[in-house]
Amino acid sequence: MNRRSFRWIFCFLLGGLGSAMAQNEPYRGGIGKGDALGTNLLADLNGVQPNRWLGGAAGNVNRWLTAANWSRGVVPDSAENLWIPLRPNQPRINSAVAGTVLQWNRRVLIDNNATVTLDSGPLVRLDALGSLETNGLGRLVLEPGARFRNLSSTKPLLEVRQRLAGSKGWRLLSSPVGTTFGDWLDSLETSGYPGSAYPALQPNVLWFAETDTGTTNQNWRLPPSANDSVVPGRGYFAYVFDGAARPPGATAGNFGDTLPLVLTAIGRDLGPVGTASFVFGTTFTPRSLSTAADTVGGNRFFLDEGVADEGWNLLGNPTAGTLNWDIPGAWAKGNIDNTIYIWDPNFGNGSGGYRYWNGSLGNADTSLGSGLLAPFQAFWAHASGTSPILSFNSSASSESVSGMVGRTGTTAPPPHVRVQIDGEDMQATAFVSFGQDGIFGPDLNDAYQLETYSDRWLMLYSQSSPQHQKPLVINHLPDNLLEETAIPLQISAAGEGVSPQARYRLSWTLSENWPSHWTLALMDHNRQQVIPMQSVRSYDFDYVSNDLVANDSNVSTSSFRTPNGVLHQSASSLPVLQSARGPQRPFTMVVLPFHGNGPVAYRPDHPHLYPPSPNPFEGETYLTFYLPQPGPATLEVLDLLGRVVARESYERYRAGTQQRLWDARELPAGSYIVRLVTPEHVSTQRVVHR
Repeated sequence: MNRRSFRWIFCFLLGGLGSAMAQNEPYRGGIGKGDALGTNLLADLNGVQPNRWLGGAAGNVNRWLTAANWSRGVVPDSAENLWIPLRPNQPRINSAVAGTVLQWNRRVLIDNNATVTLDSGPLVRLDALGSLETNGLGRLVLEPGARFRNLSSTKPLLEVRQRLAGSKGWRLLSSPVGTTFGDWLDSLETSGYPGSAYPALQPNVLWFAETDTGTTNQNWRLPPSANDSVVPGRGYFAYVFDGAARPPGATAGNFGDTLPLVLTAIGRDLGPVGTASFVFGTTFTPRSLSTAADTVGGNRFFLDEGVADEGWNLLGNPTAGTLNWDIPGAWAKGNIDNTIYIWDPNFGNGSGGYRYWNGSLGNADTSLGSGLLAPFQAFWAHASGTSPILSFNSSASSESVSGMVGRTGTTAPPPHVRVQIDGEDMQATAFVSFGQDGIFGPDLNDAYQLETYSDRWLMLYSQSSPQHQKPLVINHLPDNLLEETAIPLQISAAGEGVSPQARYRLSWTLSENWPSHWTLALMDHNRQQVIPMQSVRSYDFDYVSNDLVANDSNVSTSSFRTPNGVLHQSASSLPVLQSARGPQRPFTMVVLPFHGNGPVAYRPDHPHLYPPSPNPFEGETYLTFYLPQPGPATLEVLDLLGRVVARESYERYRAGTQQRLWDARELPAGSYIVRLVTPEHVSTQRVVHR
């Protein structure tokens, strides 16, 4: 049996965003393999075994606060050891109750390649008696706005994320962990230094050397290279192009750092542990006009020395948590002015300006938090004399959330689309919004479609993804979309006097702050048509009521409907069945980041394998398939005896349409079966090799 591999084809296909595929992870053990070692290591002095993460509880596969996700059947408390091994569903700490506090004062181990994700909202406090250990690539992931306070003596591996929004311009940035420039700034377009994306262009990442007594231009320095480490506690100016056109000397086109975007840094926390302090590298270099004077040929003149640059230190928060500049006893400030300064490109009605705060007064507002310094935030501090000292201990860490200056450009509602349906003298509306705290699944900003008590109704609602089936009239999703995103759109119309088939109209409005690099299209699955939602504002269609929907009215023999379940549950909101043939929903909205101005091809409402092209073929043919959401899939070719002659399988394919080139030149001529297999669907196509 001769097996051939698929040759990779990297391309933009039908508007999908091309991306490299990760290799399959090797098996690293699980229940029954390697668990005994971890269990013994974590057992306490009394032999009590740790509470081990299992994941996969129905409806809450990733939720930390679900008891069924844990080996002991209880949500962990602060008095037990915890072990987080690698599982298909990794834990996520979020809560519907604002201000939830998880206090860890025992031993927590995040095993190799496993992750624990902390969302914005709840607080995780690692106390002095506790320890958070990370093995290999196991790490704690901190989403933008996450609250994590480490008071222990351990420095776990962290993946820290911060959001930038607003308009193009300079940002004051620092690294919250020990890492390289390449990792820390990989979401930005960098230029001007070795290893940057455009090393020949003007530098857009700079730091300030206060010790250089030359000109101000000489004070500004470049990173040595993208592979060098970021200096802990040092601040940097970084320019965000926000998708502007590239200048001469670079390839034609626009920069790819369109806002909003999320910075991600992976490394160990640089903050103090125990009773130690973090000491900034502050300097004070005396400067005066006399040191700038020189004599050439008997003529005295002055060099262009930045005398006013004396004592100015560009610093940054070196931790993954928020620092409070105002906590007495937490900071040691010797010959350091008490005022901090932060550049905000969105200040002054968008013209840009500094926000400043001296501990009691200033023009700082909630964006600066009156002294709160968020992760990734850099700031200026001024040394007023020789041998300046600036340091802080662990008590400077704050359990509050501070918005990073420059991350938000407006207090207006987040980007959103408002959809309305009219028909049969009825009307309904639904919203899909995008924000930094949005997720694919339930979040605090969602609003659900509840069951109606009317005798007739028209409902319009969406779902977070094809896998999240709860009906949402406000669907709040992440705004850092990097790949195609399908949003199922459902309709329910039934009740007294409602026709089984009638004419309806969908109309929609996009918010003014809709991202310019996002393309939005509506898929009509009954007609297999595409409606461009940014150039067309309404769409008329014939709606045929589903019999199951029409019969779920729950009307009693009395003159009014009796209460049913609180959440609306109609047949059209049930999960897609593998055996189903027709469309499972009338519409899907598809968001395509970085698609451009070209037409959008039709996307079905389920995974789909297109006919190979060419077919019949000689030697090679293209295999094309579509996935409405990222996830596992297998693409394989079988001969007529059922033997697999080519196969590709990954745990996570990107969403959208993608293509592979099948090289069959070493296989005999004949008929073959191409098959696409996903957890909920199987598609096949027949192909002939001549």
